[in-house]
Amino acid sequence: MSHEIRTPINGIIGLSELIEQDFSNVEGLDEYAQLLKESGHRLLSTITSLLDFSKLNNSQVDFKLREFDLVQVVQDYLPSMHVLADRKGLYLRFKTEIKHLDYRFDENVLILILNNLIGNAIKFTKEGGVEVRLTTKDVQGKEFIQLSIHDTGIGIDEEFVPFLFEPFRQESTGFSRNYEGTGLGLSIVHKYIELFGGYVKVKSEKKQGASFYIFLPRQV
Repeated sequence: MSHEIRTPINGIIGLSELIEQDFSNVEGLDEYAQLLKESGHRLLSTITSLLDFSKLNNSQVDFKLREFDLVQVVQDYLPSMHVLADRKGLYLRFKTEIKHLDYRFDENVLILILNNLIGNAIKFTKEGGVEVRLTTKDVQGKEFIQLSIHDTGIGIDEEFVPFLFEPFRQESTGFSRNYEGTGLGLSIVHKYIELFGGYVKVKSEKKQGASFYIFLPRQV
């Protein structure tokens, strides 16, 4: 089903990109192609989230664990998010005092976590920017890797924070909803982190930005 759903959507996105390139001089057509491409990406993102959520709920996830330099992977990933930050005139920074950190983990899961949390931080920030920090921390005698994402965005109502990781829950709903999304991203991130023996903390106030702290055990 995953293949049957993704293939035609990728075809639609690919064709819209070709229309954008080949008919850029035709008045209005490039704009329609851009809207078509954005709609395709949004639909693909929704389907991907639903499929990931379904696999997690049915314990059908096949993790591919391997050892890699965590610092390097984060550094290599961030340029892809710089594009989104630059479009909004936001800064995106990475701070760490660690030069090298070998870690055994599923790299695709790490990218999914970063993509969701950094993507959300950029989406909900209009001025200022996003800072990603990486450090290690001792928690009750156990060593954890702490990956944190801090933004200067709209923040989260303290009353809603306990419901953040519930599937399909969003702070703004109905006609008051201002941002697109399925309400599944944070739920998926939370489930993956728990499966690896970690946990997440959130600190936020309305109009004061948000900070997400991911704690992953040093040994997975």
